[in-house]
Amino acid sequence: MNKKCGLPENELLDYFYGEIQDKVKIASITEHIFSCEECQEKIQAYTDIGVAMASVKVTFPNEIWAKHLQEVKTKLEKNKTFTEKMAEYFAVRKFKTAGVAFAVVMLLAFGVFFGRNIIKVANNSDEKEMIENLDIMENLDLLQFYNESSDNNSKR
Repeated sequence: MNKKCGLPENELLDYFYGEIQDKVKIASITEHIFSCEECQEKIQAYTDIGVAMASVKVTFPNEIWAKHLQEVKTKLEKNKTFTEKMAEYFAVRKFKTAGVAFAVVMLLAFGVFFGRNIIKVANNSDEKEMIENLDIMENLDLLQFYNESSDNNSKR
């Protein structure tokens, strides 16, 4: 909190970085800054620090960046919900297994479907053959009957 005006410093920083959403509060702080010399000096100091920091170039070794990246990943992993973890687990790690399982199920389904049809066709062809044989036998019976009839007529 600033000594003279009573405006909390964190509010002044939020105002400076544009993090306040309430338009009434923004207008109130803006009006206060115009009337408060101490807050004007702080805003100027924040601006000066920002300008000075913009020209500073910091380079870190790759090991530092790798460690930092790992820490960020760890924090992100900890913050994931159970649903997100499960979705990632099944979508990424089990994708290959799921794909293979799906292919096997589809092959079995096609095999059963087409296998039944092949059996039906085979059964139908057996039935057709039996019907043809029955027709032939009936024809033979008729031929024998005519043959016997003609023999009997010729003997008379």
